[in-house]
Amino acid sequence: AMALRALARPAAAFPRRARPDKIYRTHPITGLTLRKTKGQHMLTSEGAMDKIVDAAGLRPTDNVFEVGPGTGNLTVRILKQGPKHLNALEFEDKLAQECTQRCRAWGFNNFSIRVGNALRHEWPEFDVFVSNTPYNISTPILFRLFTSQVRYRCAVMMFQKEFVDRLLADPRNPEYARLSINSRLFAKVVKVCDVKAGSFWPQPQVTSTVVKIIPRAAALDIDFEEWDGMIKIFFQRRRKRLRNCFHRSAMCMLENNYKLWCSMHGQAASTQSFPDMVYEAIEESGCADRRAWCMEVTEFMDVQHCFHKRGIYFRNVAGMDVAQGASMLLQQREEALRSKV
Repeated sequence: AMALRALARPAAAFPRRARPDKIYRTHPITGLTLRKTKGQHMLTSEGAMDKIVDAAGLRPTDNVFEVGPGTGNLTVRILKQGPKHLNALEFEDKLAQECTQRCRAWGFNNFSIRVGNALRHEWPEFDVFVSNTPYNISTPILFRLFTSQVRYRCAVMMFQKEFVDRLLADPRNPEYARLSINSRLFAKVVKVCDVKAGSFWPQPQVTSTVVKIIPRAAALDIDFEEWDGMIKIFFQRRRKRLRNCFHRSAMCMLENNYKLWCSMHGQAASTQSFPDMVYEAIEESGCADRRAWCMEVTEFMDVQHCFHKRGIYFRNVAGMDVAQGASMLLQQREEALRSKV
């Protein structure tokens, strides 16, 4: 009978257990509330912070840009090296206030902080970029750095170890992926050190890794969206030969882009079947029997060149996406049918 009465109780009578990602943690020193879903794990290890600062190789003339300073542990360490100025960008207003108070308490005047989203907020000019990056935005913030117009000397960033394994992977490594090859377009990435979970508060459930990023001396003249569109197709089936990577939807997308390109440039589309054009381009590149996970950047550049010679593009035909291109082609066909009637 007691069991039946317990079952009859309203749901509110039973305390709901919080999901792990919803648990709030109170910082033991500042009393600020930290949340896992926002990647708020404060680096507390002095040894790890020293390695980050040493890797940055700061100079008195450097402007430093730090994303996600949190409570300011690493920020104070950087300012002690005497850079010209440090700009910080923090997502949480309360954390930004705490960081400001700590820096002012140390007497630093070469410091400024703004509150905003690092993926949307405008970035300042800088020589050195530093970030204990929230794991949930690792890829977008890394490629915003790569594709930014800022001419920086180096960047020191911390990511989840598994992410870095893919970032540093070489061809024929099981971890070799789009991230690996795309990063090689923009920079040289070297590992600095691993950082254990106990070096943070609250502790994450993974090991982290610090890397140093040195941009290419001369940027490659390449449309990254177009490049990534090609790489995405090949790495969806990275262990297959390139000639076998073009599934039906990919072939339709390329054909739509090709017809749109011909229309925009006033050229007649080839009478050759489109799949034959695609296979011909791959054969000409000499990579038809190569597999994506074994190829270097230069080989993919040769493949892309052979496609572009034929007017075949993977993305961004005149700034249009595939859906817009298909819509334009449909309108043209309808107009052609009306004119015949």
